Amino acid sequence: MHLHTPESFLANEYNCSFEELGKKIKDENLKVVGVTNYFIVKEKEVTELNNYLGSEYCIIPNFEFRISDKNKNAEFINIHVLFNLETTSFSEIYKCLGRVELNNVSEDRPQYCNIDNINKYGAGTVTVSLDGLLKELKAHFKEKQDYLVAGVCDGYGGFRPDRKKRNINTALKIDKEAHVIFGKFRNRNFFLNKEGDRSKDIKELKSVISCSDAHTINEIGENYTWIKANPTFEGLKYLLYEPEDRIFIGSKPELHTRVKNNQTRYINKLRLYSNRRLVYKSDSFVKVF
Repeated sequence: MHLHTPESFLANEYNCSFEELGKKIKDENLKVVGVTNYFIVKEKEVTELNNYLGSEYCIIPNFEFRISDKNKNAEFINIHVLFNLETTSFSEIYKCLGRVELNNVSEDRPQYCNIDNINKYGAGTVTVSLDGLLKELKAHFKEKQDYLVAGVCDGYGGFRPDRKKRNINTALKIDKEAHVIFGKFRNRNFFLNKEGDRSKDIKELKSVISCSDAHTINEIGENYTWIKANPTFEGLKYLLYEPEDRIFIGSKPELHTRVKNNQTRYINKLRLYSNRRLVYKSDSFVKVF
């Protein structure tokens, strides 16, 4: 869900074509890919990659923003917005983001988030207001249907705070606004309210997705997250309703003893009826996990 391309504005260490990128994705058996760029995902990144992947793969544009708030390491905090291309389009996305003001620019007049300004000022120098970004997203799109917000809890630009009240408040705000969390396996229980004191402030459980944040072709596939769903944006949304059971972080889901003995994880017979008439049957043993 966090994979940069040869068109990335920052830290671009790709030395390959989109065809080679597509081949690597196929070799790693990745069915859903979050094509990521800073502030603006170029439509070209999605269309060119789609040419080499085909319709059986799902590409989700992932717009990575740096907001004006800083974390405990004095890094600007990262926020990701994943858009659903089944319900919206790049022209609508660009129109919305064109109303989000850029901070840390030298111009006297307001400058806005578009590809010309990102090229002009540099993706590594500008930020946006979290409130301003969320305001425009909610004004232009349907939350959870057209887009999902992913907070980054760990690593560079993560929102996990120190003990300063301001940083704690910022972290709580991001946690509340995020639909999913980009992090590591070690963060999973915290956002499921199984450890730590998060439950005092936030009752809603959040899925943690482990991403490679690939900036080179060799980094693709370093981190795996498996989601039990169809490989679509709609499938990704299942995490909002089943934040624990539908997701597995690791190289391959393992059927542990307790899972093998849990018959609700399997379908061994299927019968479909129409007006009490049997229209389909299957006696094969299907693994669902």
